Amino acid sequence: MRRTRGRFLGIAVAATLVLTLGPSPAASVGSEAGGRSAPQADAVRSWIVTFRAGVDPATQGRDIARAAGGTVGAIFRYALNGFVFKGSAAAAAALARVDVVRTVVADRPVHAVAETLPPGIRRIDASHPTQPDAHDSGFTGAGSRIAILDTGVDLDHPDLVANLDTSLGLNCMTGGPPQDGHGHGTHVAGIAAAVTGNNLGVIGVAPAARIVPFKVLDDTGEGEWSNLICAVEELTRLALDGDPSNDIRVANMSLGDVGSVGSCQDGGIREAICNSVAAGVTYVAAAGNSTVDAATFIPAAFPEVIAVSAMVDRDGEPGGLGGCAFLFLYCDDTLAFFSNYGTVVDLTAPGAQIYSTWNGGGYQTADGTSMASPHVAGVAALVRAARPSLAPADVQDLLEATGECPNGQWADAGGSPDCGGQGQWTNDPDGQAEPTVPWYSVSPTYFETLGIRIVEGRNFTDADTADAFPYVIVSESWAREFVPGESAVGRQLVQGGCYDCPRTTIIGVVEDIRNLGPSGSMVAAYGLLTGASSMEVLARLRSVTPAVMEALRRELRALDPELPLVESTVTERVESSVADPMRWAAVLTAFGACGMGLAALGVFGLMAYSVRQRRRELGVRLALGAQPSSVTRLVMTRGMRYAALGSAIGLGVSLLLVSRIRTMLFGVSPTDPATFIGVGVLLLGSALLASWIPGRRAAQIRPMEAIGAE
Repeated sequence: MRRTRGRFLGIAVAATLVLTLGPSPAASVGSEAGGRSAPQADAVRSWIVTFRAGVDPATQGRDIARAAGGTVGAIFRYALNGFVFKGSAAAAAALARVDVVRTVVADRPVHAVAETLPPGIRRIDASHPTQPDAHDSGFTGAGSRIAILDTGVDLDHPDLVANLDTSLGLNCMTGGPPQDGHGHGTHVAGIAAAVTGNNLGVIGVAPAARIVPFKVLDDTGEGEWSNLICAVEELTRLALDGDPSNDIRVANMSLGDVGSVGSCQDGGIREAICNSVAAGVTYVAAAGNSTVDAATFIPAAFPEVIAVSAMVDRDGEPGGLGGCAFLFLYCDDTLAFFSNYGTVVDLTAPGAQIYSTWNGGGYQTADGTSMASPHVAGVAALVRAARPSLAPADVQDLLEATGECPNGQWADAGGSPDCGGQGQWTNDPDGQAEPTVPWYSVSPTYFETLGIRIVEGRNFTDADTADAFPYVIVSESWAREFVPGESAVGRQLVQGGCYDCPRTTIIGVVEDIRNLGPSGSMVAAYGLLTGASSMEVLARLRSVTPAVMEALRRELRALDPELPLVESTVTERVESSVADPMRWAAVLTAFGACGMGLAALGVFGLMAYSVRQRRRELGVRLALGAQPSSVTRLVMTRGMRYAALGSAIGLGVSLLLVSRIRTMLFGVSPTDPATFIGVGVLLLGSALLASWIPGRRAAQIRPMEAIGAE
């Protein structure tokens, strides 16, 4: 039974590349005696056939196919025991009656789902300009391979060619090299493993991993299940051939179509993937772009596959501070409006406005769960490179347990391997909060330089670098979260849910800082930075003067004269992190003030009109001895009734919609009582003033003039 989890790890703009197309007409499948599937649709001309155990498809397949009135296509021995049969529905039905044939399944269509530092790569902390990240910590995917099951890959792209392993690639469409004639597969490959350090284009999640292209879709983004099984077959063969040097342990499938989930014995794509996963291959798939439940989107709906939905990330940072674009269709840290969702989704990753490689050596921005999936495949490659012995289920568990939840905490922070009770991504209708994947590491002088006080235990020392990551320092919030009322120092931890990994020991607790922005979680763990290929140098100065800055530049350039330097101060960083929320606060405050003024003006106009309509009645009251103050109270009481009713309705609507601005708040709850009471008092006060003015005028009516006016 598939575990339902919630975690975050993510329509081309130029041509609206929503390459997860709608469901295509498919053959219906009936049931024949003996349990073999017998197709019933005349339009289908391609079928996936499996044999019973002990039957060799290479020696018997052609004769059996010819006798049934068809021909043999690809032959499968590893993912499936069978072949692709080309023939009519009648021929397939005849084939299904052969004793040695186990299943005959209609071959269904499948479609693509539609050196700068892309925000998605920054958001999952694969590479980050200001925060410790996986690449700085030496995790680049070196030694691992990622199979790109797609439209192929641009085999000459300057940002990919150094990482391409075409010797293991395969063209499952026409033969020949797996060259991309569309662009989709090249875009996906760049997200997963574009080269870093070449001063070109973009950076991939796993920039040292090898890219193995498999062309399973044609140059229009179309293919069939048999083409996908062809690639799964080859991956399974390589995993089972006894030669670990050619293993491809991670595969990305940014493709799919609506269909039946089936079973691991269905004779089709599900059985092929089940066998391949059992051989040790981790599959990652796009959840689809139809804004529906992904429960029938294949292959993402298979329990053996890591299904990935798409989120919007506009600034590469958590906290939802990146604002919105395109009439609020793209709002930071929300589920993308096009993304599928549901309990079959395991992770979410950036998938909107993703800039990556494209055909012809170029680059392009595209949207889709197709773009989210390779973010996760890249992280899976980082994991497989660091821990080659992990099984696919262990990789999935690790990604899910160490993902970032909507509230900024790790998925397993609540003691369960998901994001239950840790917030919800805006626009996600499934009630599941899928997590994402960040990484932290620092040098021994980090805390001293930034003035972060160690409240318990000790700091890192130079001697700690002798072993790889033996120690960890945690924040006060971390200690309160996981060991409330007890000392965290001396406790041992497993790394990210990997229980057979070397254990780390907590040696210190530091005071909280807001690493993740004003509204981000302060729960943090700091490992020791080692083997960094790039880093950020922090300097604590008594004063920032041109002479001091020039001296720093000289020292850094002495290490490498061609070293690119980007300078900023902590004040600038803080101002930058709060700039967007401050702008939004100013806009919302202006709208609120306008709304308050309009409400007061409305009350004033309504009461002034009421007084005018009741002028004669009020004159009679005054003529009969009513006090002017009582007339004023009468008008004000009616005005306040309207204001109180409007305030109550507004309060209810505000409580329903307040979640929309949750990510824009920090240091205050969205339902802060003081704020609601203060606004209510201000609104009622303005209504009181707006009612008092007409009430005062009503008290000054001359009875005889009012009575004689009509």
